[in-house]
Amino acid sequence: MIDNSRQLAYGLQKGVNMKRILLISVILATMLLSACGSPTTTEQPETSTVQETETTSVPETEQPTVTMYTLTTSISPSGAGSISPLAEKYEEDSQVTLTATPASGYTFSSWSGDASGSSPTIAITIDSNKSLVAHFKVVEPEPDVTVDEQVVFEQDGITITVKSLDLKGSFFVPELKVLVENQNAMNITVQVRNVAINDVMVDSSFSCDVVSGKKANDAISFMDSSLETAGIETIKDIEFDFHIFDADSWDTIVDSDTIKIKTSVDDSFMQKYDDSGSIAIDENGIKVVVKKLDSEDSFWGADVLVYVENNTGQDVTIQVRDISINGFMVSPSFSCDVLAGKKAFDSITFFESDLTDNDITIITTIELSFHIFNADTWDTIFDSDAITISFE
Repeated sequence: MIDNSRQLAYGLQKGVNMKRILLISVILATMLLSACGSPTTTEQPETSTVQETETTSVPETEQPTVTMYTLTTSISPSGAGSISPLAEKYEEDSQVTLTATPASGYTFSSWSGDASGSSPTIAITIDSNKSLVAHFKVVEPEPDVTVDEQVVFEQDGITITVKSLDLKGSFFVPELKVLVENQNAMNITVQVRNVAINDVMVDSSFSCDVVSGKKANDAISFMDSSLETAGIETIKDIEFDFHIFDADSWDTIVDSDTIKIKTSVDDSFMQKYDDSGSIAIDENGIKVVVKKLDSEDSFWGADVLVYVENNTGQDVTIQVRDISINGFMVSPSFSCDVLAGKKAFDSITFFESDLTDNDITIITTIELSFHIFNADTWDTIFDSDAITISFE
């Protein structure tokens, strides 16, 4: 009988040895590979990352087309003035304001071309090529207005001679130069009253003192404000009265008749009178027109400007009575002397104190009546009915 146990033990021992040999072989192989540089770890190789920038293509925005036009300006006659602004090219539909300025010795006349007008400033729309001409004209020198030297009063040893007319007197107002000679035994003062130019009553200034046996050169001044209000630019006719009195006692020596002086202005000249406005009264030869309310430029408070005509044939004084503003009684100032056949521009003056006391800030209505009487006898000519004047 064969004993197999030893053979089996040998086989097992042999299998173990084979496994050992195999394990040793693996270890040796691994070591060999490591010595040859093979990686033994899972370390990641260093990498370099290049970031690629994404470029987005932006389409170009189409620029709008700008239409330009040419503005051409010129002066006629050449050198007579200038135009501003000076730019020549403008975008379509531009609003342009041009101003024409005259040179010395010229005055602006008008625009012509693609726009017209008589104002030195003009606005145009540039919707095409434009051309404008600024026209100027030579300033014609005003003809000299003169008076003849003449004796206008001679009485009681007093002689008054008109010497000349100076349109730009010592205070830049028209002045009538006079010579006063006093051969009277009294020292005298000479003044003027009832002054009218071109049939319009105007304010004046004149008071001349002359000692007995002496002479004096002086001037009757006509207030520029009165002339301007009346629209008087050309003096054709001058009228006034002399009031002469004792300089010491103030006793009247004489009141002259109306002195009438004609200037060199042609007889064909006709003064125009602005009688526009609201008619307050027009009866018995008296016409009163309310022209406007001035509450901004009035020195005292507020003024109502009026135009008066006297066609009664007698010298009159016009006053107002029973006056109220916005229903409140007030006391204004108004007394207008108008010679027969003359006109007057005057104002009814309302005082600031009356307006303040009655809390009146805006004048909407004025109610009043007119009292008209003879300027010499003080006899009443007539009293008007109550009149209501409304202002917006």
